[in-house]
Amino acid sequence: MVNTFEKTKIEVFRMNNSSENNDFGAILKRNLESSQFYIVEKTPNIAISFYFSLVEPAAVFTLTKRSMDFYYELQWPTEEAREAYYRGYFDMDAVSERARAMKDRPMWVDDTEIQSVKELCEICRQMKKEHRIQFAVIDDLQKLLLPKGVSGSRIKRDKICQQLCLLARELEIAVVAFTPIV
Repeated sequence: MVNTFEKTKIEVFRMNNSSENNDFGAILKRNLESSQFYIVEKTPNIAISFYFSLVEPAAVFTLTKRSMDFYYELQWPTEEAREAYYRGYFDMDAVSERARAMKDRPMWVDDTEIQSVKELCEICRQMKKEHRIQFAVIDDLQKLLLPKGVSGSRIKRDKICQQLCLLARELEIAVVAFTPIV
């Protein structure tokens, strides 16, 4: 299901569990267009599947999450998987397969604490120039909308989303922002 907001041309993706083969990321990626900004409701299945489906150059902004924690979540995406890992009950072949799948991906993970959308846009411009990224992914939009110690307002959120729309058009890339399910 897609909701489109005409004023800013932002699309919000909501996926249900009846999607084909539960390959949410591939389905999502197939529906993305360059020069567009998308907000995607984040669940472990959707986010992990999306990251594994990226074969084009991509920049991932974790904002406040360390890159090692990001990769850890890719390996053990659910609480049950992490619990099994800690107890020693995990399928090493599956873990090795995931690690191999991510090894040669043209994905650059930026884990700096970005203070503004302007800063994120500058980094994206540089990544487009140096690595020809086709995707910019914000792992948690809420952290960009409400940085530490800042109270949020609807006007500020709308302005940030408009800036991300403009960035997508300027660089001719798909900008994807994951957000917790609300």
